[in-house]
Amino acid sequence: MNIHPTKTEIKFENEQAIWQILAAAVKESLGRYGGVPSIDFDTEGMPDIPSAVSVDAPFVQPPQVKYNPNFNPFDNVIDEEVPSFSRGGGSSYRSASSAWSGGGASADYQRPSTDWESLYQGLKPDSGTLPEVDDSASSLFPKDSSYGVVESAMNTVSKAEIHYQFKGRYIATSVKNGLMLIDQHRAHVRVLFDRYMAQLQGRSGASQGLLFPELLQLTVAEDAMLQTLLPDLLALGFDVTSLGGGSWSVSAIPAGTEGLDASALLQQMIASAIEREGAGETGDEIRTAIALALARSSAIVYGQLLTAAEMDELVTSLFASSAPNHTPDGQTVLSVITMDELEKRF
Repeated sequence: MNIHPTKTEIKFENEQAIWQILAAAVKESLGRYGGVPSIDFDTEGMPDIPSAVSVDAPFVQPPQVKYNPNFNPFDNVIDEEVPSFSRGGGSSYRSASSAWSGGGASADYQRPSTDWESLYQGLKPDSGTLPEVDDSASSLFPKDSSYGVVESAMNTVSKAEIHYQFKGRYIATSVKNGLMLIDQHRAHVRVLFDRYMAQLQGRSGASQGLLFPELLQLTVAEDAMLQTLLPDLLALGFDVTSLGGGSWSVSAIPAGTEGLDASALLQQMIASAIEREGAGETGDEIRTAIALALARSSAIVYGQLLTAAEMDELVTSLFASSAPNHTPDGQTVLSVITMDELEKRF
């Protein structure tokens, strides 16, 4: 047996046996001496306690609500009788006009005309058509505006194009001079790269917090590069904290990168930055490298099926980018098969 120094706890070597003995003793004592109270329903010899409501009391009628079913609030003349109640509980009838005026008005009181019928003039079917409203001022894109369409990039795409996905790799869409094939992964890399570069310039990256922070273990060279890249990583949406000894805690990642391995993603970005630094590049070139590495890791992969809305959004975002024809590292994003080339095949 072990007794706590403060005498508040006692630990037995065989706790189960002690517990069974105590439980059996308590049950036997409660059963022998009747510790649990019982309910006695025997009323013999008990005093008669009268109930709060007597059975012989007269029945009380509930109050009646009086109203005028023919009341019309739009009538100018109000001469209906409404009940008025006094302090004594009784009720008497008087005209509604005197009731609303405090009893001093005459029975021929007339409510001031509000001329509410004029509010509905022009809305009846037989009153003619509604007046036309010029909504050009409130339109988001005026008729003479070029917003919403990048003319330099979208001038070859038909207005009613329908996109098709081929082999989970290419997006095919018709253009005015032929058929356009778009590499979906490279197109998404182009779109994400422009977005990340804008976040680096504006320091406006959105973060997605992790439910459980991830541990990142780096070498000495990688740890030094991460400390150099820390302001740019924060601008992209990362939230990393140094734990010392080359260990870092990752508690947030950029929005839109959910499902990716945060530690592997950061290691790829750090490796790209180290490679650029080894080539003698600094500053903007290193920012371009980490933005491109992040875009490659976050872009849609080959084989991923896209809906019609997703393909339309991707194509629209691609043509709104700075350079839709190539990725940041110079790879071809789209190719157009002209009508002449198609005719030669048949």
